[in-house]
Amino acid sequence: MIESVGPDVEVLATLPAGEIVAARQGRLLATAFHPELTADPRFHELFLQLAGK
Repeated sequence: MIESVGPDVEVLATLPAGEIVAARQGRLLATAFHPELTADPRFHELFLQLAGK
């Protein structure tokens, strides 16, 4: 899990108890899980958007 974030960091995903598992700062993404192992394409879509594709 991501233990803390700064003021310029956008939290993208949390667990039900509030633990942060994904965050973004500008064009940087951080995850505490492997989004490629899920059936949900949203992180891949965001990555492609940030990459300008």
